[in-house]
Amino acid sequence: MKTSAILLSLLTVAIWGFNPAVAKLGMTELPPFAILSVRYLLTALFFLPFAKVCRGELKLLFLVAFFANVVNNGLCYIAFQYLRPAAATLLTQTEAPITVLMACLWGGEKITRFQLAGICIAFGGVTIVLGLPEISVFGALLILLSRVFWGICQLMFKNTRELKASAFIAYTALFALPFTALISWFCEPGALLQISQSWGSGLAAVTAFQVFALSFANVLWQKLIAANGVNRISPFVMTEIFFSALAGYLLFGNVITLRMGVGMLLILTGISLTSRKVFFTAFLQRVRRCK
Repeated sequence: MKTSAILLSLLTVAIWGFNPAVAKLGMTELPPFAILSVRYLLTALFFLPFAKVCRGELKLLFLVAFFANVVNNGLCYIAFQYLRPAAATLLTQTEAPITVLMACLWGGEKITRFQLAGICIAFGGVTIVLGLPEISVFGALLILLSRVFWGICQLMFKNTRELKASAFIAYTALFALPFTALISWFCEPGALLQISQSWGSGLAAVTAFQVFALSFANVLWQKLIAANGVNRISPFVMTEIFFSALAGYLLFGNVITLRMGVGMLLILTGISLTSRKVFFTAFLQRVRRCK
């Protein structure tokens, strides 16, 4: 794989890794669903002129928007208020074992010994992380619940592969906007007034990051996978936790404790075992070529 592809993959994951800290910074001025509403409004306005979809694809996009942008992101943004960025990102990494477990329980798929071991190790790491005094159990449970809905979205994403990234981003943001705006209107009184009063350079920077940087990262990731394949690009997701830890340190002064490091190691080990076909296929192919 070219050096440029490696650097671009790390840049994409770095943007994702910084998002929990950036979102938490924005929520010092605005509540979570207000932040999401502003993000989706500006994203839809920016990408809709470039988006083209068939009428038959709109129903699927609506469902993805509801489960991914409203429920999943909504739960995550609420949780970001209670968790350190590194802890939040670490818990979101459990999506692989949770998705595999869901596929086994409700999808009728078989689970291997390595996957079962990976799930046990990953959730052992979650138990260690939850045992930290500074970890909010409520925030952690919200993140884990969001991973269940994200697992549902993963099944839907199989049918969106033919969509262009601009169309996917634009329409999922557009369909999610009414839900997040209504939730903000009823559950976050005064949010509209807060938006008008709080709109300064800090909030503008947060919004710009979430609208443009995250969208850029999502488009770039799709192109990297198309050019290099899933097996080569997917392992870079494992580095997201380290960028989140860096963001937490730079923006909030958070440090990684020894116990947090042990939990991080167990969760990442469990994820590797659960998703070994994705993470290790490229390595095995390289070994075979060397032989």
